[in-house]
Amino acid sequence: MKLALALAAGLATTPALACGPGIPVTVDGLQLAYRIEPAAAVGRMVAVEVATCDGLALDGFDARMPIHGHGLNYRPRIAATGPGSYRIEGVLFHMPGPWQFVFDVRAGETARRLTADLTIRR
Repeated sequence: MKLALALAAGLATTPALACGPGIPVTVDGLQLAYRIEPAAAVGRMVAVEVATCDGLALDGFDARMPIHGHGLNYRPRIAATGPGSYRIEGVLFHMPGPWQFVFDVRAGETARRLTADLTIRR
């Protein structure tokens, strides 16, 4: 299951989940919310703030362009900033078009992958 999103030069205000503000991603009852700061644009280094719900832990992150079969040119760094709160730095969209965020999460011993589709415009 995927959440399709369209992002232009700015990030629209979106409703908050109980776990935090941002764009919600929900798969099989697992939830997180993310926001991009500053607004996503080609050639701009951004950070992704992630808030997880119900004790969900963020174990990994990637961004890729499924149509082109490649990901980012740089490896992002994940830092926990509090309980259920993470900051991912070093995200650089080097091309416009459809991208996919991939969040590797863990609930206890169960690992899952949550994805969110977005479009980066020039």
